[in-house]
Amino acid sequence: MSELKNRTYAVFTGSGVRVDLQAFFNSESGRQAVSKLARTVRGHVEAKRSK
Repeated sequence: MSELKNRTYAVFTGSGVRVDLQAFFNSESGRQAVSKLARTVRGHVEAKRSK
């Protein structure tokens, strides 16, 4: 999970955006959105790999 966060932080270099992202990741809805996204991506990867 922290790996994804670090990669996202690397994309956004503006400190204001970074602070907003941190607040988003720390919020409950932010965490749920991130985990949902991670599950979706993982599902796509697994589906591709099994073919």
